[in-house]
Amino acid sequence: MSWCAGLFLLVALLHGVCTWQFLLIWRRQVAGHWRAWGSPGFWALYLMQLSRFWPLVVGRACEACDCEALLRQRNRLRVCLLLMALLILPLVLQAKGPPIDLTPPSIRVRLPPIRF
Repeated sequence: MSWCAGLFLLVALLHGVCTWQFLLIWRRQVAGHWRAWGSPGFWALYLMQLSRFWPLVVGRACEACDCEALLRQRNRLRVCLLLMALLILPLVLQAKGPPIDLTPPSIRVRLPPIRF
């Protein structure tokens, strides 16, 4: 596994943890606002962050709650989404153009071609 894929998995795990913490704060501290959004569970919130819950995670729908802890957790979610997007970008560029070597220069090893 390349270091980029490992880093992506780490950020995806961090994103799941941030989503879980966001949901816990949302349920406990501003339960009325949570019910107004349809009382989503973890998987509904996690899978629909970029569609149904876009105004909540990326927009300003949380600011109406006036809950500082929820806003801090929302900002952490935004950072995780940004990191995931930045880690996916090289993969997309590699698929459209010439190959990109993502291996750090300090650990590159040139192997001679194998001949049978």
